[in-house]
Amino acid sequence: MSIKNQLQQTMAVSRLIGAAIILTSCLTATAIAAIQPGQPGFLGRETPSVSASAMDAPSAPKKFGDLNQDLVYTPITPCRIVDTRNTAAGAIAFNAFRSFVAFGISNFSSQGGSSSNCGTNPLAASAVNLAVTAITPTLGGSATLYAFGTANPGTTSISYPAGAVVTNTMVIAVPNPIATFDFTLATTQSSHYTIDMLGYFAPPLPTALQCLNSAEANATVAGGATVDLTAPACAAGYAETATQCVSASFQMPLVSMSNGVCSVQNNGATPAILYASRKCCRVPGRSLSALPCTLDVDRNGAVSPFTDGLLVLRYLFGLRGAALTTGAIGAAATLTADQIVGNIATLDLDADGDGAARGTTDGLLILRLMLGLKGAALTTGASAVAGISDATVLSNVRARHGASCFV
Repeated sequence: MSIKNQLQQTMAVSRLIGAAIILTSCLTATAIAAIQPGQPGFLGRETPSVSASAMDAPSAPKKFGDLNQDLVYTPITPCRIVDTRNTAAGAIAFNAFRSFVAFGISNFSSQGGSSSNCGTNPLAASAVNLAVTAITPTLGGSATLYAFGTANPGTTSISYPAGAVVTNTMVIAVPNPIATFDFTLATTQSSHYTIDMLGYFAPPLPTALQCLNSAEANATVAGGATVDLTAPACAAGYAETATQCVSASFQMPLVSMSNGVCSVQNNGATPAILYASRKCCRVPGRSLSALPCTLDVDRNGAVSPFTDGLLVLRYLFGLRGAALTTGAIGAAATLTADQIVGNIATLDLDADGDGAARGTTDGLLILRLMLGLKGAALTTGASAVAGISDATVLSNVRARHGASCFV
């Protein structure tokens, strides 16, 4: 395609985007309503609301952040573990508390949450990353979350005005070894709450080595001769864990085998063959190129300009609520509208590398990348950095969102 045609295509795309932005801006900016509750579940693992003054004496908490404990963070697809609207106990009362389970059960329906185990069973974590939402409290107040069996620290995890829907994220230490419950929520005003798990910190599990054999070398050893045969090197990223030597004759014993070298002496009268290889191992890991592109902001397994691109562009133009998400969430998306907003907020969307993320530049560059545009059709009129190349834009985006983006 000629530069002229590319520019014409870019202008056409820009006009379409401008029309989409104008249309979107006319949508209502009302915040997305809280998810409606389903049918109440069995309150099997949830304690009834009681006065905070009746709390039992705390036990010694498991320390989170101890340098002697190597905890590993594992993010999960956000999963609802608590929704008091779906429980017989209902809202947590004024100046009361309630304790909850975060993992180690087959499902969270007894707490009003998911009918699945959220991928956390079996598990013994030391801390959980939670998104906590207060839903229409009767009066303005606050809530505190803390490890089950410990004293209320008297700090504020989330504060709210009367009748509002307010969300905050936090990391809460939990008992390890496992106790009856994992964490407690104490509230100063009567309110419903939802709690979504975003990830957890747990002690690392032993990882089996990933091993393979190197290529094999061989040599013919004459009768009465000695030979030192070096095995081929291990592949990149692997280290030798053993030298493997095979003699084809009982008359040719191995003298030594170490550091990839096999040494023999042929005590027979006829030639014999010596084989040498290495056992090579590594700790398995993931290549950056194998990680999913984080521009799949609705987490449906595909990056699309008509959903993810539009969501990013609208977000950078300051749209929120229904004006951001209406008509722009892909089929099979695994995140709710609220979770998509939170997901986009964590991303570095500075595609041209000028230190700021803007809808008129970075949003347009990302959308054009998703549309498959290259060269001048990608960059013309869409960057705050003069003379930027399409290769630089692509490199910036992959550095921020994964090497698998736009391959």
